[in-house]
Amino acid sequence: MNCKRGRAPFLTLFLLAAACSGEPAAPAFAEDSVRVIDVAAENRAYVTDPLWIAPAGQIFAVDIAQQNFLGMIDTGYMPAFAIAPDHSSLYVAETFFSRGSRGEQTDVLTVYDARTLLPGDEIKLPPGRFLTAGKKERLTITPDGRTLLLFHLTTDQSVTAIDVRGRRVSGQTDTHGCTLTYPGKNNHFAMICTDGSMLSVHVNDGDFERVHTRKFFDPDRDPLMDQAAFDRAASTVYFVSYDGVIYAATIGDESIDFPAQWTAISAADRAQGWRAGGAQMLAVSGAINRLYLLVHRGGRFTHKEAGTEVWIYDLAQRKRLQRLTLPQPVDSIAISAGAAPRLLALSSDEAALHIYDARTLRPLGAMEEMGYGPSLIMVHGD
Repeated sequence: MNCKRGRAPFLTLFLLAAACSGEPAAPAFAEDSVRVIDVAAENRAYVTDPLWIAPAGQIFAVDIAQQNFLGMIDTGYMPAFAIAPDHSSLYVAETFFSRGSRGEQTDVLTVYDARTLLPGDEIKLPPGRFLTAGKKERLTITPDGRTLLLFHLTTDQSVTAIDVRGRRVSGQTDTHGCTLTYPGKNNHFAMICTDGSMLSVHVNDGDFERVHTRKFFDPDRDPLMDQAAFDRAASTVYFVSYDGVIYAATIGDESIDFPAQWTAISAADRAQGWRAGGAQMLAVSGAINRLYLLVHRGGRFTHKEAGTEVWIYDLAQRKRLQRLTLPQPVDSIAISAGAAPRLLALSSDEAALHIYDARTLRPLGAMEEMGYGPSLIMVHGD
């Protein structure tokens, strides 16, 4: 099934029910004069469209089971996005300028109701948030849903902690040479550092305890790509290197452990030019013990190029099981949660979201007209 719609206006908040011609209406209903989305969390996905040259962005909510558009959130410039663990709220870090594309800059964290997509509370942020589009690790949330972690880049690096319940900025800490945030258990998160180590950080009501781990990769010989994949149940984050080596970090209550790395792209594959790349090139499903890697043929440091295949690995045996040839170049992949996980593959140039059965790789359909240059896919559990 192909689902089509017209290009959305930049600055409108609306809900699109019955987006597919001939399909039943999306499961939304009126409740106190507000349209409410009643779709299970594991069947929802969000696609971010930064609108690149515009002083605004947008986030699409879609039902990947029925392949319907559920609605859209208009955002400020280069939004960063996180989903509450219970999927009750959506958190968007946004930037606005007093003259539209220029003028005084205001950074805020806006809390949206996940059932209505309507904005609620707004928290003013300290200046300096990382203004880019291709990294979901700019804004993350601890598994208990209590603390949002916002990465700042002002030539130096820092992290701001936001108290979700208190709706306030609770603290900020410098993280020189360490970037982005990878939440582990409870109040423990990690950051990847330029010397090949991780920064282990415990945050408690705005107080930060920091310690560097040992080096677990060589940033000079084979650097990692910092776009990661999470297995929340195992509290493990996965990375891929430029040469196709998989690294993992298990972020426990107190410490960070590093399972042995393994090679996903063999020397023979590399000789044929196969490389990992894209905006979101790695996905993991702990439920079915699979790792998915987006690959293309290209030279070294072509890590931003879209992928032409997805390679699927058994995480326990650390071997490739399947190869999926994509119908068009894809920039981002993700795996939905639930008993029937789906592989989602997003093409930025074609503005299309392809949907597959994550186990069998059977194509289930595609949703077209996903904005103007969509970048990332967010699913429940991210």
